[in-house]
This record gives sequence, structure tokens and C-alpha cells, in this order.
Amino acid sequence: MDTEEAAAELAGRDVNRECDRATFAVLHQLQTVNLHVQAYRLIDEVAREEEQRAIEAQRLQRPVRMVFCQLNSDDHRQYNVATAKEVAVVYVGSDEEIPGEGYVVVYERGQGLRTISYLNRLCDPLSYPILLPRGEDGWHPDMEKTVAGNNRRTRVTEKEFYSYLLFARTGTFNPLLHAGKLSQQYVVGSWLKIGMNHLNYLRKNQKELRLDTVRGLHDYMIGDDTHDGPPGRRIIPAAIFTGGPRHMIAQYQDAMSNVSNYGKPDIFLTFTCSSNWREIQNNLAGGQSASNRPDLVTLVFNLKLKALCHELLPKNVLGEVVAYIYVAEFQKRGFPHVHMLLTTKQKWKLNNADQIDQLISAELPDPDSDPELFDIVSKNMIHRPCGNLNPTSPCMRDVVCTKRFPKSFRSDTSLNVDGYPDYKRRDDERYVTCRGVRMDNRSVVPYCAYLTRMFEAHTNVGICALIHAVKYLFKYGYKGPDRARIHIYQPNNDAAETVRDEIEAYIDARYVCAPEAVHRILGFKMHGRSDAVQRLQVHLPGFEALTFKAGAVNHKHLMPLKIG
Repeated sequence: MDTEEAAAELAGRDVNRECDRATFAVLHQLQTVNLHVQAYRLIDEVAREEEQRAIEAQRLQRPVRMVFCQLNSDDHRQYNVATAKEVAVVYVGSDEEIPGEGYVVVYERGQGLRTISYLNRLCDPLSYPILLPRGEDGWHPDMEKTVAGNNRRTRVTEKEFYSYLLFARTGTFNPLLHAGKLSQQYVVGSWLKIGMNHLNYLRKNQKELRLDTVRGLHDYMIGDDTHDGPPGRRIIPAAIFTGGPRHMIAQYQDAMSNVSNYGKPDIFLTFTCSSNWREIQNNLAGGQSASNRPDLVTLVFNLKLKALCHELLPKNVLGEVVAYIYVAEFQKRGFPHVHMLLTTKQKWKLNNADQIDQLISAELPDPDSDPELFDIVSKNMIHRPCGNLNPTSPCMRDVVCTKRFPKSFRSDTSLNVDGYPDYKRRDDERYVTCRGVRMDNRSVVPYCAYLTRMFEAHTNVGICALIHAVKYLFKYGYKGPDRARIHIYQPNNDAAETVRDEIEAYIDARYVCAPEAVHRILGFKMHGRSDAVQRLQVHLPGFEALTFKAGAVNHKHLMPLKIG
């Protein structure tokens, strides 16, 4: 029968009465035109057969569950439980290293299990038959360029391949961008493969490097012929693990060097992507949500970030900037944001309350004289109900709001002893209703009216007053990427068998959402700063570190190093 007849026959069965007829048409078409569907079994077939075998063997099937949790000892800024409904990849690896060789497992009809390497051109069509209905090849190492580039390389890199697929083109329907959560899964899976391929290439092709001190190398070369192994220890350049703990600590130390050169930063700014931006909403297809278009969200956000930097640096809307740093983050809330620290020239520094009030406000605008700004602030700059009104709010820790909201009413601005100003928050009876709760000036997040009006998004602008507050803000900016604490177990009805609540039972894992995956695939920066920093070693005589290639040190042929 043809596709229409098959769809009608399947939809007419009693068990399928509530199913969409178009879905059956797609499934029948897949079985007709996709050779992989004909050659391999669907996972649904495998699952149903396993259920039947369990019934025949009178064996209880227990599902495996993965639960996201949060321990009191965890950094709640990194290990916060996701509040947005999104698809993410979770993996365990030291220093952000993506572990192992990737592969998919398929069931060949009439055969058995078969593993497919993530480098195989069949990996994508076997994993996403709905997105690649004709079984189109995915990326593979031998993929040739059809148009010559500016360099001698003739093959397409994995990053180039997926970057190409993530762009919408006029007149061409791209199913990869219209598959809802499956699009998110495709994106995070693609980034994971790119990361694995990159690390495996470095492991296999870079010359092995070793690290030792001058004294240690000296002792090795003047010793006898009996050694347990080569001198020093094997290292992999830290640049490989961009975003890892060691990398972020180094970035923090580099950023702190700006303080010794330019003085403490003056302004702390947080800029968050808004799903209501016209550039996003006008490019969504009917029925689409912004969360299912991570490509669109990432592109628009980076264009907005570029526009923000233009306002802050060449136009100096917050003062003439001499130094800056910024860090991009994706905190399990669905959309990206950046933290920025700005250091201004002396004549632009905010030294008193009047100067601060001219630049920063922590009050609702007048809805009569400026209804546009009032609407923007009401939607973007209100700290959501927390405390007794909402004890499960993400900002709550030990029954206290970590952001110290709601604040107290104040008639004027003053510089607090802890390094953060107490902004003017007058009791002027203005309020907005948020989730059924009246919110007044005590819940307004400090903002710059000019930037908030321009970008129609969350643009928190604050003042750094004391050096210990600066250290906290630098550490806040460089706290590292999102992580997740997960617990994997099988539910058991036997009361005698309980789940152990031990810290070892929880897995510390890296968490990457779809917007972050697109951000990395397209090569956007995760952080930046105004000044380059040359790192110098501090060491005792004879203990300076030396990096050398494995096999380059031979105590028989090299002269001993001079110590001292």
C-alpha cells in the first residue's frame, strides 16, 4: 500500500485512535525510503521484545533513574538544579576533559549488536532518522570540501560541518532547526562529538611533553643507568581544557593582575539574554519556542553583546573604560548571560551618592511620565518572590535569599561597609504584581535606565566599593562552568533495600545545555579581557619548571645542568 493508505490503516486501529495520522505517514515513508530503517531495528522494537522476555521469565523490570540533586557542600552557583525545561548532555571527566571514545550501539536485523564509532558517517543518520529521513551521511574524517578555502586544507572539519548545518537559509527548510527538543539533543550531541574528536586528535598526534624542575632533571642526568622511567611527569597543555578548574583559576589570577595595574574595578554588570527580543520572536516558526531554537538564541545574544560592548567602550555610556573583563555563562536557566567588570578612568569614578544616583537606579520608574521604561523594568528587573513567599526559589539557601532580597526602604544612597552601596529605594507606593505578589522598590534589581531601555533585557549594573568585594566579584565571574550532581539508581519495592545517602553515591558531572553547545560550535568567546597577561614563575633556585619532549633527555649524551 502507498503512504496514505498505510497511514490511514495504522490510524484506524483502536490503540492508535488518539495519535496524529501524519506521524504514521512519516513512519511509513521512513520505512520506504530510508535504507537504515530497513537494515536496523528501532529501539522501540528492542524495548518491547525485552518487556516480553521479562514477562515470560517472570522477571521484574526495574527502570534506571538519574536524579539531579544538590548537596549542601556544593557551590550552588555551579551545581544549581536546572529550572528550565531543556535538553543537556551530562558527562564525567577530570578538568572538563571529555572522556573515552564515542560510539553508538545499533541492532542489525537478523544479526545482533553492532557498535558504530562517532567518526563513522552513519552515526548521525542512525541516531536521528527523523531529522535525516533519507539516511543522509553525517560528518566523517574523509569529507572533502566542495569549494576551495583560503588554506591548503581540503577536508571539512567537524566544527565547520555542524556550523554549516546550524544556519537557516532563505527558501530552504532545515529540519534540524524545527524538531523541538530533538533539535536540542542534536546540538549537544554534536558538540560532544566535536570535543571528543578534538581531544583524541591531540592525544594521538601531539608530541608527548614532560615537566620537571631543573634540579630534578640534573639529578636524573648525573645518575646511573637504572631508572624506573623517563624524567618528570607527562603533561597535556592546559589550553586544551578551556573552562576547566585550572584554566578558570589562571584566568582569575590574570584578571586580578589588572587590579595591581589599574586599581579596583568600578562597575559590575550582568547582561542576560531575553527570549522576548524581537530578533528572536520574529524568526520563530509557528508554534516554536525560543528554547527550541538554541541557534537563534545564541546568534542574537552575541549580536546584542557586541552592541553592548560598543555602548560601553567606544561610546563610554558608563564612563571612559581603561580595563575590562567578561565571562559568558549558561546557568541551567535556558538562556545565556555575561558578567562584566569595568575599570574607569579617575575622572569617571563614582565617588559619592549623587554620582551613583545619576547612573544607577533601584526604583520603579514613574508609570505616567515613562510608561515604556516602567514596563521594561517590571518585566526584567524585578527579583522574583522568595523567602516566606517562595521558599523553593533558586536564590534561597538555608531559608535566606542569597541576594538579600527584599531590601529595605531608603531615602538616599550610601556606601555600605561591606563594599556594596545601599541604593535609594523610596517608599513611593509604586508596585508591580509578580506571580500574584505585590513587588515594590525593595525588590528592584539595580539598573542603568539607558541600557535597560535600549536592550529591553535584564541589565544589572552595580558599584564595586571595596577591594574585598572586588575579589568576590572576580571569583564569581570565574567560578567555572555549569556542573551537576547526579544520582543513578534502580527503584526497589523491597523495603529492606534502601538507597545509601552518601557523598560517594553522587556523581560529579559536567552539564552542557544546548545554547552553550551552539556557542562553542560557532566559536564564540567564553571570556575576554582588555589586557594580555604574561605569567611568570615564582620559584626557589634550581626549582624552575622545564618543559621538554619525551626522549629528548639522555643522561649519557647531555651535559649536566648547572645549578645555582
